[in-house]
Amino acid sequence: MNAKKIFILVVISFLLLGLTACGNSGETSKKETSNKKNELPTIPKKVFSSDENNKKISKKEIRSSISEYLDTYHALFKNIEHLSSKDKLNKSELKKLNDLTEMNNKNDNNFSNYVKNNDLPKGYKDGSLKTKDYVTSSNQYLKKLNNQVQKINKNSDSDNLSTKDIAKIDRINKQYKKEVNGKKQKEVEKFLRDKNIKTKAFK
Repeated sequence: MNAKKIFILVVISFLLLGLTACGNSGETSKKETSNKKNELPTIPKKVFSSDENNKKISKKEIRSSISEYLDTYHALFKNIEHLSSKDKLNKSELKKLNDLTEMNNKNDNNFSNYVKNNDLPKGYKDGSLKTKDYVTSSNQYLKKLNNQVQKINKNSDSDNLSTKDIAKIDRINKQYKKEVNGKKQKEVEKFLRDKNIKTKAFK
């Protein structure tokens, strides 16, 4: 089986779950979209982190923390997606993909601990947790796809590729459709709008 076709299916799987719809490209003008078509967000040098524990968090701080967390997720996701869609990855690209995935997981875990271990302002706890849960599921989905991409990449020059590789991608999609879908995304977007939280990750 042609490895390139399988990689295309990997890209399609991203689209099926609507993860790429998280960005605000729908509100970008056609001219801006054309100019930025091939641009990728700069990979952040660090991920979200906080030493706060059992503290009362202000509205200003939680809004800033959510923005930082989501913007970091957005930049990492876009770069992970770009690498995952390539026909074949060399050793350097594979390492980069692993590093980005690890950063994404760390960003997610740090924010999760921050939300759970601190006293958030009234009206922010549930929305923050919904946002965290949505992104966590997205990251788990990304990690599994990353593993599958690497398996395909490893077997691309051999006869080990089979329809099982495609079936695996389909199973991953079905597994996360309940956690990562349009309805869940809209709930997150509503929370962000209501609290006036600006981020590149959502409309």
